[in-house]
Amino acid sequence: MSGYYYLMASQPYISFDSEVFPEPLAFLAQCGEWMTDSDLAAIRAVVIGDRSEQPTKAEISARAENRAVASWNRFEAGIRNVLVQTRAENVSRDGWRYIRRDDSDEQILPEHSILELVKTAAGHDSPLRSELDLLRIRWAFIEELIVGHYFDVTAAIAYAVKLVILERKAVFDTDRGAERFHAAYVAVRSPDNTAARSAAIEKNEPHESTPESDMWSRE
Repeated sequence: MSGYYYLMASQPYISFDSEVFPEPLAFLAQCGEWMTDSDLAAIRAVVIGDRSEQPTKAEISARAENRAVASWNRFEAGIRNVLVQTRAENVSRDGWRYIRRDDSDEQILPEHSILELVKTAAGHDSPLRSELDLLRIRWAFIEELIVGHYFDVTAAIAYAVKLVILERKAVFDTDRGAERFHAAYVAVRSPDNTAARSAAIEKNEPHESTPESDMWSRE
């Protein structure tokens, strides 16, 4: 298996909480300078993912032939199958036609412990909390996948998947920030709050508005 020491050693450290990270497509471009065609196709298979680009024959082949890519795709398919079933049950509908199957036409599902974690995440009242928990489940899987891999194509694939996860998480964090701002704005503009603040101003007294710790608390 090819080693990509300089490529991987030159990448910044990232964690699930990283707010600054390379763009997945930028990392893909770097990979193009160092990787063999087959390894590059494997990286593209996970970076392109659900983007609008049509996968090439090499990428389609890599999804099946590269063990790390195949493991990731099967894990992702299992998560999506659990989500389809859970959400279909919540609205009393049959989601069977959306279920992904393997070559033997068996439904793809994650191991029991992961299945329960996905169901718990999907059951949150907050869609943002659900999505973030699902991203954490994916991140944990990738961490297990790369045990013993540091500078090879598997390490590069895992790094690429992490970048895709962080890119998606950044979108959710932006949405969550907008949601919090809206909630804070509504609280400040509410009739009760406005009246109380006006009365306090007239009396030259401090006004106790919504505590910042509550207003901006994490979900």
